[in-house]
This record gives sequence, C-alpha cells and structure tokens, in this order.
Amino acid sequence: MFDEGYTFSSTKSHHMKLLISTFIAMLSLSLSAQEKKENANFANWVVESNVKTPKNAIVKFYNANQELVYQEAVVGRKIKIERAKVREGLNQILKQIIQDKKPSSDVVMAFLKNTSSIF
Repeated sequence: MFDEGYTFSSTKSHHMKLLISTFIAMLSLSLSAQEKKENANFANWVVESNVKTPKNAIVKFYNANQELVYQEAVVGRKIKIERAKVREGLNQILKQIIQDKKPSSDVVMAFLKNTSSIF
C-alpha cells in the first residue's frame, strides 16, 4: 500500500507541519495587512442617548487630542442631531469650550432652551 520507508506516521507528521506553516504564513499576512488607524486630530462632540429614554442624553466634548474636556447631561429634551441648526449649535459650543477652557455650567441646556423650536 505504501512505498518502502514511507509510513503513515511520517505522512501525518508531514501534513501537520504543512498545516502549521500555512497557518503561520496566513497569520503573518493578516497582521501585516491590517490598516493602522490614525488618531483624529480635531475636536469633536458626541451625543449619547438611548432608544428607551430619548429625552435623556449625555453630550460629550473632546479636544483635538480626543481628551474629554466637558460633558453635560441633558434631561427632558430630545436632541435631534439630524438637524443642521442643532449640529451648528453644538459646533459653536465646542469652539467656545475649546477656547475658554472652562465652560459655564449647563451650556448645552441653555442653548436648547434658547432654540427650543428646533429640538
């Protein structure tokens, strides 16, 4: 059935070595092919809300190093970020926070109260 000197155990060993070397090669290729994510180099804001409680949210503002510089809980108002005026307002608040370094308290709620027709 087998040639002389060629046993089942050597075939199994050969297949195992081939399988391991193929696995290592595929692993090294996949690791080298992964893109390196670049850190954002701009300030931004994030609105965190929940489907079950849409009128409660947390607005977080980050500096260019992606460090949290201010956050505010918004209770009793739904923030409709799909509206351009809302995004523009949050961008203005972000600029103010980044420039002032120490924002006044409840700056987001004050903005929401002044423009309640768009929220």
